[in-house]
Amino acid sequence: MGAIADTLFMESASDAPIISFHGTSDNIVLAGTGSPFGYPVFPPLHGSIPIDERASNLGMTHETYLYPGVGHEVWTDSGDEAEIRQLCTNFFYRFLQPAAPTTINGNAVVCSSSIETYSVPSQTDMSYCWQVTGGTILGNANSNSINIQWLPGATGGTISVRAISPNLVESNPTQLNVSIVPLSAPTNLAPVFVSTNRAEVAWTAQAGLQYECEYRLMGTSAWTTTTTNNTSILLVSLVPCQTYEVRVRAVCSGTNYSNYSNTYVLNTECVRVQLRVYLEGLYDPNLNAMRHQLRTANLLPSSQPYNVAPWNYNGGESLSPLPANTSDWVLIEVRDANNPASVLDRSAALLLADGTVRDIDGNPNGVRLRQVAQSGLYYISIKHRNHLGVMTATPILLPNLQTYDFTTASQQAYGNNQQTQLAATPNQWALYAADYNRDGVINFRDGNTYTQAITFTPQYITIDGNGNGLKDPSDFDLYRKNAQIIVIPELR
Repeated sequence: MGAIADTLFMESASDAPIISFHGTSDNIVLAGTGSPFGYPVFPPLHGSIPIDERASNLGMTHETYLYPGVGHEVWTDSGDEAEIRQLCTNFFYRFLQPAAPTTINGNAVVCSSSIETYSVPSQTDMSYCWQVTGGTILGNANSNSINIQWLPGATGGTISVRAISPNLVESNPTQLNVSIVPLSAPTNLAPVFVSTNRAEVAWTAQAGLQYECEYRLMGTSAWTTTTTNNTSILLVSLVPCQTYEVRVRAVCSGTNYSNYSNTYVLNTECVRVQLRVYLEGLYDPNLNAMRHQLRTANLLPSSQPYNVAPWNYNGGESLSPLPANTSDWVLIEVRDANNPASVLDRSAALLLADGTVRDIDGNPNGVRLRQVAQSGLYYISIKHRNHLGVMTATPILLPNLQTYDFTTASQQAYGNNQQTQLAATPNQWALYAADYNRDGVINFRDGNTYTQAITFTPQYITIDGNGNGLKDPSDFDLYRKNAQIIVIPELR
């Protein structure tokens, strides 16, 4: 109850808040507008009703409560007094109440049994009251930061916090809902893709956790560790043509770990080389391809034949049955770009009738090079059991997307006069035939080797220069034609 001489004293929405309680039968200070006590000698005053109207028009914070039939002293009624006290308490509390904390900082997805830290921005002279479900508060619960250990078996929890002012007035609560997930080992670990030096692996696990992936070369002891927040990861700087072990585990808060997943064994892709070459002795101009009589007659061995002198290659390449269009086996050598006499790697491969050099795995991208640790520039040589070998004219970049084709020109081979032109097809070139004693030089020793050979049945023999499985005059003709041809020193 109360009145003012002029409601224009109230000027803006930022004026002091007002709460009014007025009896409608108050004749001392009228609830409306009028002279006190009803005496015209007193100037009229404006009571709670016009004050409320003016406050509403200005947008001021205010509340007005009218009590019908009650006189000047509303509080004399015990019921009205209790109500007035409660309404005043509620009204003034809003101005004493501190602001609620803006946000709770901390993980909203946690692991069971993990210990997590949560905090709110600190406010001067404030203390805090925290409440938690699904977990236990560790230590002091009155500061702006707390530690919570989430309970095993719980699937969810809540955190609420109130700021408390020095006069013990509490703010409204700020709440964070928390998902609690079990910390179990990831499953279904498998590669998404594998290349020569990279591999992406993925697994199934709960979202929202961190994962630790470990990998190592098979047979080594040290693991390489990398982490991710996703359920897949890209492994880089791998070594081509190697076997790796990979495993992964879930990590919670950087301190809690699940068991490892099952270990997955993956093989990185080998660096490959794509080549094409013709053998002079096997070339048939009518077919514009090489004969594959050795394969047709089942004389071609299923395992590579270069495990004897002078090659002494111990590779285990073997395939049965061989492709029907296989003409023979060849030996591929990778050589240092700065020192072509230095052999870095060797692989045996199949030579198909069209000149394609094919890996035993049938991959059209070329022959695997198991010891080449990275892509780069290399010389590549091809050797054959009774033809002179050749080497690329320059180092080539491996893996090569375009097939290196020795058949297109003599200049495709390193050195001079290292391939013979096929007469019937002037634009095609082939390896010289008749290196029957395998020393890289075609001379009288090859003639002696041919002469001394004794055969009675078709065989897979060195002096069979034309690839029909027999010792016949055409094999000697190849020797006589190519006598005095010498392979480059790097291949001898």
